[in-house]
Amino acid sequence: MKKKDFVIKLLVLVVAFFIIDFGLSTVLLRGLNKYYGLEKQTEVLFNGSSMFMSGFDRNVVENKTGLTVSNYSHEGVSIRERLEMIKQVYHKHPEGFETVVFELSPVIFSGVETSANVYTAFFPFMDDESINVYIKEFATTREYYIRKIVRTSRFDSRLIVNIIKGYLGKFQNVKTSQLHSRIDEELKASEGAVNIYMKESNIAIFKEAIDLIISKNSKVILVNMPVYNAKLRTFNVNDYKEFNDFLETYSLSNSQISYLNMNVDSIISERKYFSDPLHINNYGQKVLNSIVSEELNKITSIN
Repeated sequence: MKKKDFVIKLLVLVVAFFIIDFGLSTVLLRGLNKYYGLEKQTEVLFNGSSMFMSGFDRNVVENKTGLTVSNYSHEGVSIRERLEMIKQVYHKHPEGFETVVFELSPVIFSGVETSANVYTAFFPFMDDESINVYIKEFATTREYYIRKIVRTSRFDSRLIVNIIKGYLGKFQNVKTSQLHSRIDEELKASEGAVNIYMKESNIAIFKEAIDLIISKNSKVILVNMPVYNAKLRTFNVNDYKEFNDFLETYSLSNSQISYLNMNVDSIISERKYFSDPLHINNYGQKVLNSIVSEELNKITSIN
């Protein structure tokens, strides 16, 4: 009897564990979806990396445009992850979005990996078929099945912060730090030294993502995010011209695509708008909110 009682108690504990695990993971996933704006259908989708996370406050954009907005962006994602993110959101919301605002930067086609374990950020969404296939490609067998079985293990400390923000409805960039004047001198030594590689394989992934968006009858705004001018000058001049020319030409290939180049002097020459050479602070975010809202209003009025 004692052995039987032990087995019964063990089974009860196991069942209780998985019930609690499922309930808590549901709460966490709901908060994460709230943070990205994926819990419900919206009219506008922002998709990008940390540059978009720091660049836009979707509450402000909603107020300026009257449109509902999602911002599904994450640190360290490459063009490969961006394609998977687009597939995921259209699977979750097959009715699509009126407009997709798509982040671009000079390194997007270079194949530069900014985060070796970026796939871990997608563990919470591994119930989605396409995300599950993507994770299987990069995760070890052990970490994959642990996340499959114990659902709360899918959420790490990085995501918990975003989950809290999601429940609080706070999406403002709180960084007030500004670039120091010495940054110009520090970057001057690297002027023109950084090559921009236009890898055909990454361009193909980019085009696949945009084709998917257009196939859902969504408009696309390609946004070349601002880079502080001293940092921008570190890129090879001819390479950057090729990159920018490609985007301008590509945007003209389809009436559903527009191109918004934010690397203009009024933004990139101002140290007060940047927390680091690649990321906007909260002062810069106010400027970018207004620019992209104006572009969205223009597209809406045309429609």
